[in-house]
Amino acid sequence: MVVPPPRNSSKKRQKIHTWLRKRISPLDFGFKHDGRPIHANANYEVLDKLNGGRGWLARLSNADMDAHFADEHTYYFSGNGSRKSDETLAMIDIDCHRRGTAAGAMAYAEYIRSKPLFRGLYIERSTNGVGIHGYPVIYKGCADDRIVNVALKVLDLYLKGLSYLADCDIELVEVKGLCPETTWGKERGLLKGYKSGTLAKLPREAHHRADELMGTSRVHVSRLRRLGFDLADEAEALGVPAEVVERIRSASEPLQKRTCPEHLERLREAVKGLECWKRGQSTDPTTIPVTLPLAVAGAEGRQVGDGEPSKKARGSTEAPTVSDEIAGLIRTTLLRFAKNWANSGFRSGKGRRVVPMDIATLIAVVAHTKDHPNRDGSTPTVWIMRLWKDLKERGYTDRAWDHHNYKAARDFLSRMGWLVWHDENYVVGQEVNGVFRKGQAAKWEATGYLRSIAEVEEEVGTGEDREEVEREEGHIYGQHLEDPATLGFIQRLRDESGHWKTPQFAGYAGQTTRIAA
Repeated sequence: MVVPPPRNSSKKRQKIHTWLRKRISPLDFGFKHDGRPIHANANYEVLDKLNGGRGWLARLSNADMDAHFADEHTYYFSGNGSRKSDETLAMIDIDCHRRGTAAGAMAYAEYIRSKPLFRGLYIERSTNGVGIHGYPVIYKGCADDRIVNVALKVLDLYLKGLSYLADCDIELVEVKGLCPETTWGKERGLLKGYKSGTLAKLPREAHHRADELMGTSRVHVSRLRRLGFDLADEAEALGVPAEVVERIRSASEPLQKRTCPEHLERLREAVKGLECWKRGQSTDPTTIPVTLPLAVAGAEGRQVGDGEPSKKARGSTEAPTVSDEIAGLIRTTLLRFAKNWANSGFRSGKGRRVVPMDIATLIAVVAHTKDHPNRDGSTPTVWIMRLWKDLKERGYTDRAWDHHNYKAARDFLSRMGWLVWHDENYVVGQEVNGVFRKGQAAKWEATGYLRSIAEVEEEVGTGEDREEVEREEGHIYGQHLEDPATLGFIQRLRDESGHWKTPQFAGYAGQTTRIAA
């Protein structure tokens, strides 16, 4: 169901700042740091403040928005999942960073706009001038944050499926701007858990194209959850095999009534089946633009004789072990750091959960891979697995290797802006006409800040020295946020970015603006 735009009234036209503010999260926003988006308020900060804790939360001001519109700074938003808001803003990101053309991105954007559901969709060029950003409004009524996020994930899979069906020269398409999710406890007013949303770039041209943005396409959240059927119908009309179409259709059925992760995973696998079929119709190299690298292959050009079983593909890196110095930090410095940012952990799948020890172990591993990179800059999953298992055997971690937990922990570090992605694409090794073609892993590494967390400190002797070390750790772990002299890691990042002033405490000299939550 397409929701018509609101009627014009005799009242003064609202400012674009107000219009945006009603459709984005008031607390979960971000800014660019070291070339990547980072959340302005950490999860633990929001959770503590909403439960009556002390301290201050950053807010996105009109001046910040104006700086973004003027291309002076870059800010990001996440969706508004509050039941008090009827609408939320999302972003369709059509990427052409390493593959694709500007013409292909525009052609795909117009292909989306040709659908009755997205007629009138507001679009603008991305910062690099090649990709396209589209901004639909989702009418959600009383739907909560989780229902909205499931609908947006279905939209993401639908658009990916359309990209496989359409012959447009793009790299990938994804939906951003998911809502932050809150979990309330049994006690009235007690917030048990808080998970930030996914950051999307604010519309850059919103100020001088305000009427176009406010008139963008509006889609009801329940209609988004049925998009799997639309994809199946379009695939069937284009001659996609019946088994692929039926798999998409059957996977879409439960999503109309339930929001279980396994149902969404079924649809994701069905759309991947559509991608595999499309690759079979093309002679282009098999490059899969998703974030999780698979195990890469062995030597290129290896002949496979008739009747000879294929040898198991080996990793492209024979990795040395993580040093005892870095490994020794897992249960101390790195674990404290992980608990500060994800003390309660988070789910990574059915029956699986990432705990702080997983994050601490991964930080130690990526610190080692940053110090000893592959010659081609890639970071194969099999390399990470070997290093992890070695740490387990040596007793530095009690967490066994789990592929799903690794992916979830790595994506968490990436969302926090602590990983640098040089190339998200990877190629799966495969046999072509009896010849084994070598694969290529994705290329990413830890940022300088994440590597500094695993720095081995010199031994401290005197009591005064120990107090100094503890004060320095307080800056990293946020243990002294009450002291105006030491505002913690997030506050220092805000100061360095220059995007807004340091949060002031009540009664602080020179305070002009109060930004308490």
